[in-house]
Amino acid sequence: MTLSILTILANKFKVETVPSLITALEQRSSSLSPASTSGNDASRLEQITSIYALVAGMVRRYSGKEAKTLLDVVKESPKDPKLGTELARRLEMIVAPQQPLTKECYAIVKPLWTQKVYFQLVSPMLQAATGKETEVQDQQVKANYSTAVLLMVKHMNFPIYEADADSILRISIAVAQNSGIGPETKAALDVIKNTLAEAPEKGKGHIRSIIKICSSVFSHKPSPASADVETEGACGKLALEIVGSLPQTYDSQHLIPHAPQVQRQLTLVCGHRVREVRKTARLARAAWADLK
Repeated sequence: MTLSILTILANKFKVETVPSLITALEQRSSSLSPASTSGNDASRLEQITSIYALVAGMVRRYSGKEAKTLLDVVKESPKDPKLGTELARRLEMIVAPQQPLTKECYAIVKPLWTQKVYFQLVSPMLQAATGKETEVQDQQVKANYSTAVLLMVKHMNFPIYEADADSILRISIAVAQNSGIGPETKAALDVIKNTLAEAPEKGKGHIRSIIKICSSVFSHKPSPASADVETEGACGKLALEIVGSLPQTYDSQHLIPHAPQVQRQLTLVCGHRVREVRKTARLARAAWADLK
């Protein structure tokens, strides 16, 4: 509730133009860096998340140059040695749809705000994720930035990130290969699916990897005590949708070498415990059965 209030206030009022407030926020931000604090990590996590909430409200109405320090906190947060992984996951809240931030709720939403966020935040993070930022060479930090990029671009229309689609597709594949079933893999699958639908030529060189990733996801055997059945089901459904789309997207010569194994796996997953996954598996199996 507190985060929602911060987001609404930052959207309604140009908080970055109040000198005393922005100075206080800048001082607070600098005190939250890992080098300058020995405080409680849980408290630090919540305070940085509060800055995310402010930024989520500001970016929809375009923030002024006075907000640079807050945007820098956001861009630097995945580097945090203790909290970087969780902070990267929480970056999604900056662009994810929120009911209070809709025009129906009288929020200020500029038409091109997602494009601006992409160039202000996502593009620099993509440079870090792909190793093009010289300061970022640690593999875990690169992984954090990859997570942040995928969780943000999955909420954006393809034309916004089309110029970087090759790099984003590569990090999607890497994240899906190296993460377990969870929000990161779901975001990676979302982006892969969208990219193949919008620009199938970009996926042609990755067909083998994409099939292997998707087969691993939809064949995943969850433990009986698995808590997040919803995410598992969503990942399985996305993976099956991607595999099911391949026969309509690519020439059969690229797919026939993989057909026997894919068809076996699809037959097995038709008995999945989640109904939507079973239904999607049957559709995918029918698409591959027609492969000539």
